[in-house]
Amino acid sequence: MFCTECGAKVNEDNKFCDNCGHQLIKDEANVEAEKEKVKSSRRRYWDKFTEIYTSGDSDWKNKMISDSAWELLNRFSGNLFVSFMEEHPILNKHSHKEIDSIKTEFNTASGAGYYFWLAEQLFNGRDLQPPKPPDTDGLSKEWEKEKVFEDTKTFFANLPDDVSSSMNDFHAWRAKSLLETSPALNDLPNELIEEINNKLAILMLMGYSSGMVEDKYRK
Repeated sequence: MFCTECGAKVNEDNKFCDNCGHQLIKDEANVEAEKEKVKSSRRRYWDKFTEIYTSGDSDWKNKMISDSAWELLNRFSGNLFVSFMEEHPILNKHSHKEIDSIKTEFNTASGAGYYFWLAEQLFNGRDLQPPKPPDTDGLSKEWEKEKVFEDTKTFFANLPDDVSSSMNDFHAWRAKSLLETSPALNDLPNELIEEINNKLAILMLMGYSSGMVEDKYRK
């Protein structure tokens, strides 16, 4: 179940929320109201993400993310794509178009991860100022110091529910689109398709965490 005050997950037996201390009410009517409140929050957060993701206002987007952060995202996706291709030479049997489709998804995932972070901040009412981080190498060192991926599963589990559920929905949509636009990839072993999905999920988390690190350099 979820806390009706802050939306955090709580055990069914809890009388108070572990996150905010709110007293939990268990009767059926309130449980249904609680579920609807959570669904509504997720819909509104998803709407904020899609508003940003599909926005054609490139000037605004460029102000919200620095050149250093964009370069860092490109490094994340580029390095992971190169290593993935080297580990799986079977992919070289596919056409350039199909390989480019995979590469595009790698780039898309890291950028979307950043937009998930940005959407969360705006959804929570923050008045964000343009960041002024160091160069890409400096930002990369700051990111590495955070050690956000010592335990990827824990990092994902600690995301707000609105964010994690929306990431799952976005990931499922993009993974399905990849296989529909490049049907030959359906012939890949299931284990390899699953690994592609895992890489895309990791890249989204990398994008999200880069927003966290870059936020240190906002006024």
